[in-house]
Amino acid sequence: MAPLLMKTRTQTLLVWIGLGFLLAGCGGRDNGETEAPIKGRPSDPPVALRAEWKPDRRYLLRVEAQQTLELPFPPGSRTAQDTLIQQDYSVTVTNAEAGRKGLELEVAALAVQAHFGDQVVLRFDSMNPAVPNEGPGVDVLQRVVGGKIRFLLGPDGQVEKTSGLEELLGQNPNGGNRGPAWRGNLMGGGLQRLYGEDYLKQIVEVGALPPGPVRVGDTWTRRRELEVGLVGRVAAVTTNTFRGWQVREGRSCARIDFAGTLTLKTNIASGGLPLSGLSLEEGRVSGKAWFEPSLGLPLAAEMEQSCRIAGTLPNLGRRGPAGVQGTNAGPLSFSTPWRQSVTLAITVASNAPSAPPR
Repeated sequence: MAPLLMKTRTQTLLVWIGLGFLLAGCGGRDNGETEAPIKGRPSDPPVALRAEWKPDRRYLLRVEAQQTLELPFPPGSRTAQDTLIQQDYSVTVTNAEAGRKGLELEVAALAVQAHFGDQVVLRFDSMNPAVPNEGPGVDVLQRVVGGKIRFLLGPDGQVEKTSGLEELLGQNPNGGNRGPAWRGNLMGGGLQRLYGEDYLKQIVEVGALPPGPVRVGDTWTRRRELEVGLVGRVAAVTTNTFRGWQVREGRSCARIDFAGTLTLKTNIASGGLPLSGLSLEEGRVSGKAWFEPSLGLPLAAEMEQSCRIAGTLPNLGRRGPAGVQGTNAGPLSFSTPWRQSVTLAITVASNAPSAPPR
């Protein structure tokens, strides 16, 4: 394999490792605005902060993630890979039987931009047709836009059933289904991470909220595991704190801060490429959310994640030492710091027309 092509495949592999780490659908960057004061006292009456997707409404969700990896390429040096991911969703809510609710989540827009140093590895923007798309698999990304995933929520707000993921990830423009082999390759595996069931459940279940009424200063612990196919199963354990009431975008919101750890549950990759010996060190997660009671959902959320990922990459066709014929280089060991900032924003777009229960 030509060196340039090998390097591009290696870089793209690390892009999809990064994509898989979208953990909670909420996270953050400092927007430079001065925050309003946080009000409330521990002696105030307890409040229940319960998520509620209200029937016959349509919501707009925007998730943005900025990721950075520092990679040992070329050998003997380090180069930053920066990836920006923007996702817009439209969510329509309907009633279902026995206190359940149906949610239909549509991928309204998607933009991905990845740089390896000064080199563009991947660029795709469904929202801006004037910008040329480039990189492996951009045609596949385009077919994802407009795809729909349906959820059935139980009375407790937890997902009981999911449908539509097979159609979203397995659709073949020439008819039929791409099948397991496609889902196991680089692009298919990356899309499974970006639109995996675990990840999407975290968005619709709003798991950062307390299990019962809380007072200002109360804390609770949340644990969530997510399958990050090329990396393994990752556990996020956070301690959440109800700080009080804070005005955000002109609305009084319950401010929730959280901080915790990220750990890797297994060192055997479960994706389609033979990564091995993986470890995740110094995993940290922190952030804050603004829950708006009349909306029944977080108005906004911000999160920071960081860790160090170490392991072994397949050689992807790299040649052995100069003068040695007919041999390939061995696997490439790597150890890289990884950082991610994510933001979530939710607004009510309209009262949607009622649809039959699913």
